[in-house]
Amino acid sequence: MEFNHIPLEKLTVSRINVRTHGATDGLDSLAASIKAQGLLQPLLVRSVADSEGFEIVAGQRRFLACQRLAQDAPVEPLPCLVLDAGDDVAALEASLAENLERLPMEPFDQHEAFAQLVKRGQGVATIAACFGVTERLVKQRLALANLTEAIKREARKGDLDIADAQLLALATPKQQREWMKLYRDKEQYAPQGSPLKAWLCGGEAISTEVALFPLAEYPGRVVTDLFGEETFFDDAAQFWTLQNQAIAALRDRLLADGWVQVEVVETGEYFRSWEYQRTGKSEGGWVLILPHRTGEVVCHEGFLPLKEARRQARQAAGLEVEAANDAPKATRSEVPQALQNYLALHKAAAVRYQLTQNPAIALRLTVACLIGSATNWSVRADRTSPHNPAIEVSTAKGAALDRFGEEWATVQRWLGDSSDQSLVGRGYGEGQTAEAFRRLLELSDEQVLKVLAVAVAETLVAGSGLAERLGELLQIDMRRFWKPDETFLDLLTDKEALTRMAAELGAAPSSKATRKELRGLIRRRLKGEGCPPTADWLPRYFEFPTQGYTARPVSEARAAYDKLARRGSGANSEAEDDAVFEDEETDGWAEDADEAGVEWDEAA
Repeated sequence: MEFNHIPLEKLTVSRINVRTHGATDGLDSLAASIKAQGLLQPLLVRSVADSEGFEIVAGQRRFLACQRLAQDAPVEPLPCLVLDAGDDVAALEASLAENLERLPMEPFDQHEAFAQLVKRGQGVATIAACFGVTERLVKQRLALANLTEAIKREARKGDLDIADAQLLALATPKQQREWMKLYRDKEQYAPQGSPLKAWLCGGEAISTEVALFPLAEYPGRVVTDLFGEETFFDDAAQFWTLQNQAIAALRDRLLADGWVQVEVVETGEYFRSWEYQRTGKSEGGWVLILPHRTGEVVCHEGFLPLKEARRQARQAAGLEVEAANDAPKATRSEVPQALQNYLALHKAAAVRYQLTQNPAIALRLTVACLIGSATNWSVRADRTSPHNPAIEVSTAKGAALDRFGEEWATVQRWLGDSSDQSLVGRGYGEGQTAEAFRRLLELSDEQVLKVLAVAVAETLVAGSGLAERLGELLQIDMRRFWKPDETFLDLLTDKEALTRMAAELGAAPSSKATRKELRGLIRRRLKGEGCPPTADWLPRYFEFPTQGYTARPVSEARAAYDKLARRGSGANSEAEDDAVFEDEETDGWAEDADEAGVEWDEAA
């Protein structure tokens, strides 16, 4: 990336720019600000092939404001950061990241931008982490693809609340059409908000119109409404017995008809269209059968998971054999990303505090970081953020963060600093550096070592291999800093690990126990409900280095630690495969059958 001043006439808005709505809102005030103060932030651009021009990836509104100013007087060439040409993913990420931090992007703009990133190989978790939003928001925006065009138009106009649009995105096309009919009829009531959830669920009344089996096979009674216009099954259980048999027969017919694979999705799930691409039967397309709680069954024919499509594309290009030989096989991690984030933040807080109690080690770590140009030694404080509010609350309540905060406050007092910012990475400048140096000259060696320990602790990257190694070296016992909480239990999703945790606590869970039941069993053991309470239990994830409960890779932090260990032992770390973790979001049907169901998310 390079910095240039580019004339206005050589700039155009890129097709990759994600803001397609609201670009001209408030343009007059922006133009006035630029006229008074100049353009304070450069545009993000890339060169146009076979042309001397440049296209704007981020900064469309600033460009439009400058165009407006140019109508009255000449405008100087605009400051621009030039990206490498042709990198659509990097350009799209840059455009989306900037727009998320400015005027609120219209939800359908976010949907289209996120969908483009998914098509280019980005996972939901990666997109969420890159732009500082929740995975839930990314999924909600991607789900908007399931809406009919009529509902999309109403939502884009602002006549339909985005929260209701999110709910309707989970409905079948037939339900959406029925709701739209009510919405357009001024004499009818179209349910919205909580009533819309109930309306979409359908209750226990299942219409005979949705049956895939002959009505003569139904052993129960068929009831008629007051007006005799619709008939319903009187027993949902009997209905689903026959309907599931019919679904199984439908699956067999589709396979016999030549479809490569036919998947029956859990009842109540919705179609995650962004995880698939259109693929015909002859090209290896799949069929997905989605039974809804209303009894209706929807077949999505001619789709292929993106992951499988990319694999086939590599195979067609002759790259599959090479990839299989050269790349380690992706493996589903025992610990999901959100739990890895939870563990990393809690453990890093403990390591940071312990470093303040061991200035000699902090001193050596500092020298090593300076020599090795370690991550964050630009220098800046670590920026690892919690994945969700629950993790943020849990970390904030931890004893380690409190104790580190006390040490940090002491150092701030010594330096005469009353701000609540991090000690390092503020971009002080020479004047402030000289003032800090003057203060340090007044302190004892012991105090300066304490300042050093706090400063280097701030730069420690949560979840890194170095954090794991330091925890091991400092012999940290996380029982001093952490107690089991609801957030931790909620983040546990691996059934095998849950089973072994329960056994570790003295329980004997059934092999058929669901994840929810296993979490409840662990919770009762910890509280002493029906048994003596278990004191000082420490899950293996909190050991240094991280230990697991299964034979699968545990976490990225442990993989990073193992790489450091190989390097420290003199082994050729580059010759050994590192663990490669599979994107957790690629499997849209990951939930166990016992926990499947429609997730009625509100729009974020």
